[in-house]
Amino acid sequence: MELYLKAGPDGQCVCDCPFAHYVRAVMAFKNLDCSLAPCTAESKPSWLVEDHGGKMPCLKAGDKVITESNVIVEHINKEHPPLIPSGEEVKEKVSGLFPAMARLAKSLGPNPELEEKLVEAVLQLSSLLSSPGPWLLGETLSLADLALAPQLYHLTVTLGEWHPAALRRVEELQAVVEYRERLLELPCIKDTSYPREVVLWGWGKARAQ
Repeated sequence: MELYLKAGPDGQCVCDCPFAHYVRAVMAFKNLDCSLAPCTAESKPSWLVEDHGGKMPCLKAGDKVITESNVIVEHINKEHPPLIPSGEEVKEKVSGLFPAMARLAKSLGPNPELEEKLVEAVLQLSSLLSSPGPWLLGETLSLADLALAPQLYHLTVTLGEWHPAALRRVEELQAVVEYRERLLELPCIKDTSYPREVVLWGWGKARAQ
């Protein structure tokens, strides 16, 4: 298997894409071998551009080519046991967190309205963590948890750099802080991560647009 994903600052290392991170974390959890092919806009293979619109992450497994992180993960989970519970029943409830974080991260100055939207999304996550157990489904780790881990990493780095007041409000929610730390300590997350500087590089480009 080969995973085509965005390249980092030097055009060769892995970029900070949280969706590619999610795919890689699921593969690592299942101990799957997969070669990585970081690509810039100029170095994408012609078949990826012409047949799949250049979308990444993109998994090439034999003759099968799959784009979109959720579709890739669904394929991996189905084809390579053990099956990880999807956590579908909670995914929708936390789906607003990343868009809210992205909008605030791109804001070049304080924005109380965007900050409130983010805090609302984090409060929603906090409410799901009130049940016993370390994960969203209680004692069972799910795909919903693995998808959130990169998002919470990006939230912590970007807000810490550009919106520290918002991050302080988030970190008043102890359940969320503890959940984030448990996730980021998972080997499948740590071993597929990238430096803080790469996160800031990626979002710095988005902020400049």
